[in-house]
Amino acid sequence: MNKEGILSKSINAGKWLTIDYFTQRLLGLVSFFVLARLLAPADFGLMAIILLVPNFLQSMSETGFVTAGIQRGGDITKYLNPLWTINLIRAIAIALIVFFAGPYIAKFYHAENLVWPIRFGGVFVLLYQLENIGQAFFSQNLDFQKIFIRNLIKTCVYAVVTVAAAMIWRSYLALFVGTIALYASEMISTYFLHPFRPRLSFAFRELKELTRYSKWVSGQIILDRTYGFLENSIIARSTNPHHLGLYTKAKTIGGIGPGFLSSAITMVSFVAYAKLKDEPEKIRDGLRKTFDVIFAFMIPAVALILIGGGKIILVFMGEAWLPMLGALRVFIIYFVLQSIVEISY
Repeated sequence: MNKEGILSKSINAGKWLTIDYFTQRLLGLVSFFVLARLLAPADFGLMAIILLVPNFLQSMSETGFVTAGIQRGGDITKYLNPLWTINLIRAIAIALIVFFAGPYIAKFYHAENLVWPIRFGGVFVLLYQLENIGQAFFSQNLDFQKIFIRNLIKTCVYAVVTVAAAMIWRSYLALFVGTIALYASEMISTYFLHPFRPRLSFAFRELKELTRYSKWVSGQIILDRTYGFLENSIIARSTNPHHLGLYTKAKTIGGIGPGFLSSAITMVSFVAYAKLKDEPEKIRDGLRKTFDVIFAFMIPAVALILIGGGKIILVFMGEAWLPMLGALRVFIIYFVLQSIVEISY
C-alpha cells in the first residue's frame, strides 16, 4: 500500500477510534447514572474486589505476542492458533487459581461474603480468552470500524442486562451478571465480525521469533496494571467496599472528558505532524492551537466540577454518592494535567 493509501486509512481509523471512544464513554456514563440510582457505592466496590485478582493475574501473564506480530508486519496467520492455545491454557490456569484461592482472597479484602463470586471471577478471564483471535487483523488492517461495532455490542448488552438485573436484585449481583453478559457478547461478536476460526495448536516454536519485541510489550502492561492493582488493593484492604466504590467511580468519571479530548487530538495531530515533520514552525503553530483548544474546553470543565460538582452528583447520582466529590475534584485536575503531558509528548 502506498503512503497516500496508508494516510487515508490512518485518518479513517482515527475517525472510528474517536467515535468508538466517545460512544463508549457516553453509554457508560448514562448507564452508570441509572445504576447509581439503583445500587449503592458499596455494590460497585464489591464488584471491583471480585475483578481485582483475575484481572491482575491476566495482566501479569500477558505475552504481548499479538502486538509483536502486528508490529513485525506481514502475514500473522501462522501465529494465531498457537497464541490462542497459549491464552486458553493461561485462562484455565487463572480460573483454577482464583477458584481455589477464593476464600483467602475474600479474607484478605475483608469480604468474606464474596467467597463464591470471587471464586467464579476467573470466568471473566476465560470468556475473554475464548474470543476470536482473528480480530488481531482489525488492528493490523486499521479496520477500526469493526472494533467499534464489537465494542458497541458489548456496551449495549452490558447496560441492558445490568440495569434490568439491578431493578430485580438491587445488589452487586446485577453488576456480576452484567459483566458476564459483557464478556460473552464480546466473545460471540468477534466470531461474527471475522471469518477466522481458531483451533488448538501446540506449534509454539512459531512464536519464538516474536519474543524479542513482545517482552517489552508485556513488561509495560505488567507495570501499568500492577500500579492499578496495588492502588485498588490498598484502598480495599484499608477501608471498605463503600469507599472503594466511591474512589473507582470518581476516577472513571474524572477521566472521561480529558481522556476523550486528548485521545481525539492525539490521533488527529499525530498524523498531521507526521506530514509536517520537515516544517517545525508549522508544527509549533499547530501545537499552540492544540493547547488553545484544550484550555477552551478543559478550564470550564474543571471549573464546573470544582464549583458545582456537588449539585451535579446530587442531580445525576443521588445523595449517597456525595462523598466522592473530593476525589472527583482531584482526579479532574490530575487527568487534565496528564492530557497536557501526553499531547506534548
